[in-house]
Amino acid sequence: MGTFVTLRLARAGIKVLLFEADPQPNSAPRAAVYTGPSVFELQRAGVLDDVRALGLQNSDVCWRKANGEIIAGLDRGFVPEHPLNPVTLDQFRLETVILKHLEKYPNAKVFWNHKVVELEDSAEFATVTCETVDGPKKYTSGYVIGADGGKSTVRKLIDVKFEGFTWPFTIGILVCQLSVNKISCHECLLSLP
Repeated sequence: MGTFVTLRLARAGIKVLLFEADPQPNSAPRAAVYTGPSVFELQRAGVLDDVRALGLQNSDVCWRKANGEIIAGLDRGFVPEHPLNPVTLDQFRLETVILKHLEKYPNAKVFWNHKVVELEDSAEFATVTCETVDGPKKYTSGYVIGADGGKSTVRKLIDVKFEGFTWPFTIGILVCQLSVNKISCHECLLSLP
């Protein structure tokens, strides 16, 4: 996620520009559950407390078929004071938290409506060309980081192949929090076909 990398670099005192093709954060359903290694990185980025305040603290998780039958599940034995407990928060709200933290860093700037369309490399620097509402704009930098996901424009522009496949079906996720005594996530997480 580009905003996360931008925050980590900004906190290290590095000047960083983030180019986003969208006009604002993408609210489409995407990543939602962060476990040990990701939680550790959220902590290092200084956003974990805000993420926990917005998210769900869960100890168990399961995957179900559309008919409710459990495919697999984990009971992680929730220990409230453990710093790496998993947290569930949709990527849109996580990005909103990170963007709020980025406001503290004058060495970081987010450019919305800036779709990367071209990359040029030389011995001294890289040039990124963005398509914007005001026409093409060029930016130069010592480094370019492509953090633009599985359909990465940056990866395609530098001709790096993504060896993998796309599942022939869509997976939907329902995450809920119920105020009922003695109910587990096994009873409220559902994976839909």
